[in-house]
Amino acid sequence: MWIESLRIDAFGGLRGLALQLGPGLTVIAGPNESGKSTVMAFLRAMLYGLNGRGASLQLNDRKRCAPWDGTPMAGSLRLTDGKTVYEIRRSFGQTKKGDTCRVVEVETGELVPIPTGEEPGDVLLGVDEATFCDTLFLSWQGSRLAGDGAALGEKIRNLAGTGREDVDLGRLLDRLRDARSAIAPRARDRGALAETQKELDAARAEKLRAARRGERISQLKQRVDALSAQEKRINGDAARRVQEQRHAAQALAEGQQRERELTARIQALEADHDARRDRWGVVCVALAACMALAGGAAGALRHPLWLLALLPAAGMAGAGVLLRRWRQPAGLDGLRKELDGVRAENAQWSRAAEEAMSALADAHSDDERDRLLEARVELAGLEREQKDSASLDARIAALEAKEARLTRMAAALDIAQEELRAAARERQSDFVPELARGMEEMLERATQGRYAQAAVSRSLELSLQTEQGVQPWGYFSTGTVELMYLALRLSLAQLLRRRCGALPVLLDDPFLCLDDARRARCMEAVRDFARNGQQALLFTCREDGMRSADRVVRMTAIR
Repeated sequence: MWIESLRIDAFGGLRGLALQLGPGLTVIAGPNESGKSTVMAFLRAMLYGLNGRGASLQLNDRKRCAPWDGTPMAGSLRLTDGKTVYEIRRSFGQTKKGDTCRVVEVETGELVPIPTGEEPGDVLLGVDEATFCDTLFLSWQGSRLAGDGAALGEKIRNLAGTGREDVDLGRLLDRLRDARSAIAPRARDRGALAETQKELDAARAEKLRAARRGERISQLKQRVDALSAQEKRINGDAARRVQEQRHAAQALAEGQQRERELTARIQALEADHDARRDRWGVVCVALAACMALAGGAAGALRHPLWLLALLPAAGMAGAGVLLRRWRQPAGLDGLRKELDGVRAENAQWSRAAEEAMSALADAHSDDERDRLLEARVELAGLEREQKDSASLDARIAALEAKEARLTRMAAALDIAQEELRAAARERQSDFVPELARGMEEMLERATQGRYAQAAVSRSLELSLQTEQGVQPWGYFSTGTVELMYLALRLSLAQLLRRRCGALPVLLDDPFLCLDDARRARCMEAVRDFARNGQQALLFTCREDGMRSADRVVRMTAIR
């Protein structure tokens, strides 16, 4: 990726400035106050916006770069990777809310989406503003790193290892460990796998209980069927007994009615017989009494026949007595025999009804009904539980599949952690030596072999090998320190180029502290660096070294 062109509508002291740029080394030359640093600030603002923090002009780009006449800041910037040209169009207000930004593909006119919270440089260059300023953007303030060297080193490691500065292998390892712990931590009774296994054990135990319930249900069904058959049989017997009892009761009622009728007839005949007998007996007795009186009277009169008068009287009295005693109405004996027969039948029907009632009471014992009810209640409860566990096999299968999946995931995460650790070790072992080698090439070239060995720490602290041993950067002169960090920046850019593709490098008079010989050799090193698709924009107020440039853009002083 390189900057193809820029147009400044209004920015700082510049108005209507258009520059055509390209790959290779481009020297943008001009005297002091010609706007070179303003162009660099414009490029940074187009890529990453303007900050408006702080009252100091040195810390507040929005105030420092605002035109004095109040004209709104605006412009455009074109970048290309050799295939696609992108144009950034921005305007800047007094606050960030007043800013506008639009990124399009020039050929198609389609908008390039910029995620919320990101800037065009994050998307098109693939590095954030802090990384850009500590590697590709060397301002007038010097070559030393402005940010945290350790953080920058980690970002470069990520870029070198993955092509993205926001992909932190350390954080990835932490995330993998967290994911592995979520599945199966060291405490074996925790984690998703342990929970799944507990659920699976519970489901299997429930399946075993369901099998036992099935056996019990089968037993209860047999018992309920037997008790139900017995109850049906008992109910049938009871119905028959009830019918028999009803028949016996009806027959008994009819017999009793017949008995009452016969008794009434017999009593009526006997009463009539007794009445007639009594009348005839009275008559005979009366006649006998009359004859006796007559005989008595004759005897008193001393009639010789008075004894004869007593004989008829005695006969009449005896006839009356016999008549009263032996004479019975016709058919009375038959009715009495019939009554005896009806009473005998009634006694039989009464016994039959009592036997039916007793058998009915015995058949419907409470114990039998209670046993049947208990069996049915227990059976209903077990069948309900069995119904609830009908999908148990499917649940066990799902849990077994989940257990297998979690086991595979845990194994995969273990492998991923090991591979990532190996990649991190390889990256760390290759990154620093490669960075140091790039620095050493430029340092040896610029110092003509005086400093040919450099050391770079993980936090990008620099040291040089001297005759007295390895010494940190603080022991060297300002010019040497600036040269060390310039070599570091170019080496970082080369590293990013080999891993992520070429990115533009912006240099604002990086050789001010160098003598003429070192400046000339550094210009040659920068020229060689900017070959093969790499872009370097060198802003300078000096005329020397321009012969090394692929193109020169001259700027005049702002009036």
